[in-house]
Amino acid sequence: MDFSIPGARGTIGMRRQILIITLDISGSMAGTRLKAAVGGVKNILNTLNPNDMVAIITFNNTVNDLSGGIVECTAENKRLLSQKLDRVKASGGTVLYDAALATTNLVLKISEEAKKRGQLARLVGQLAGVAEDGDMGHFHMVILTDGMDSREDTGSNPGSQHSVEETAILLGLLGAAGVEYNTHWIGVLLNSEAEQKLGALTRVGGEKSSYARCQDHSEIASKFQEIAIKIVQRPEAAAAAALASALASAAGAQPGQISGPRTAYAGSIQQGSHVEITNATHGWGSVKCGDRGVVQRKDGNGRFVVNFIAQDDFTVAPTDIKLDPVAEKVRKGARVKVKPGVTPRRQWGFASAQSSGLVREVKADGACVVDFGGNALWQSEIGELVAIPDEPHFGHLPGPFQIGNCVRVADEVVTPSKQWGSVTRENSPYGYITDKTPDGGYKVNFPAKDGWVCSAEDLEIAAVKDKIRPGASVHVVVDNPQGGWAGVSKSSVGVVRSSKHDASIVEVDFPEKLGWKCRLTEIDLCDAVVELD
Repeated sequence: MDFSIPGARGTIGMRRQILIITLDISGSMAGTRLKAAVGGVKNILNTLNPNDMVAIITFNNTVNDLSGGIVECTAENKRLLSQKLDRVKASGGTVLYDAALATTNLVLKISEEAKKRGQLARLVGQLAGVAEDGDMGHFHMVILTDGMDSREDTGSNPGSQHSVEETAILLGLLGAAGVEYNTHWIGVLLNSEAEQKLGALTRVGGEKSSYARCQDHSEIASKFQEIAIKIVQRPEAAAAAALASALASAAGAQPGQISGPRTAYAGSIQQGSHVEITNATHGWGSVKCGDRGVVQRKDGNGRFVVNFIAQDDFTVAPTDIKLDPVAEKVRKGARVKVKPGVTPRRQWGFASAQSSGLVREVKADGACVVDFGGNALWQSEIGELVAIPDEPHFGHLPGPFQIGNCVRVADEVVTPSKQWGSVTRENSPYGYITDKTPDGGYKVNFPAKDGWVCSAEDLEIAAVKDKIRPGASVHVVVDNPQGGWAGVSKSSVGVVRSSKHDASIVEVDFPEKLGWKCRLTEIDLCDAVVELD
């Protein structure tokens, strides 16, 4: 295969992601397995930015370049790739090791070319007085198979020319070459021998590599969805996300949703409100009665523009929508469960009706990312969830704490069971439970450290702070808020809009200032109720 590599284009504040998807199209993938896999690939493509790059490799008896080289993720290229995926047919054997080698070789080739470009860029930059780093980006390799390599079975199909040992050696070179990468292996209904081989390849990458087991074709889409979330929330983007958040904070905006300062409207429906549509004066389009969406703005004629999952920028008359008080509380920092009687549109995956989780993100169209524990995040939407602020012990974890509980290190603890690490009482007074460890301990997202590990005896629920959730009425209790007053005072009463997954930042709507940001230690509950209209 001859993969061409387009020149790198920089994007301010967003690091390039390079995604290489390697898909098994052997005969055993025919039917529902291939359909689910193709749908999963399309889902990942939709998460990528135009500046990102993608290659799609398929394999059966041979390794094939489906994408026609590395391509940038423009809307047109995504459309063309989607068409190519729809035409893929399953047949033949499984040259898994050859495909994995081709994938790894491609990463090494691109990385080496990036280094050469970086050297040239630095030379030109020195001559021109401009700094260039030649950074190519972060690689994600996604490799899916539903069987062992044909070289190791007794069938008539030809197998790989290379062995699992050769594949492992080349995979090991990625780390030695200083490549920034993650490998995501997906095994579909593998037998024990095939799973053992894939497990060995997964272990080569250590923490950079993960393995997802699909016991049925219906789980394939959710595994791709989990990988898509990991790519969107990659650690390498932390600096860019912090910059975007700071810029949004300065503008008074909610990152990723409303651009520019939010404007207060007359009535209960505001910019960013979660609403239900009951009528469509201007036609339904792709939206249905009962759908929930997020208000973006008002147009010049006094009509609301709402983003729904089915359709963005949908224009409605004020009488066509109503505020959904249940969905209103489904915001970042809310402890939630799936509404009783509701079957999630994206299916249950690893969640259940007994699961409790913490909302990590609410997107501009009402799609939600929820932390239910485990090694992956879960996608839902505002109309499927309900907040559970008054049930701190509701949830699926055994023991005294549940996902999303606001906790602190107990006063009597001098040294936590797993040591303090980067966490202190000063920099991390509160955090949110994110999971339970195999030995009965807990993981906590603190401002200073995500996934901080400790024992149950190290923690206690912060009873008052645990109730500071979206929709709660609060007031300021400190003399000098870290972010300044911006018109707010100690006598002001506001409504919590959201809080970050590590309890580091809380966003409050005060009458004097919408989107006022503070630390959890700087506010407390109050009995008064504020009206923002």
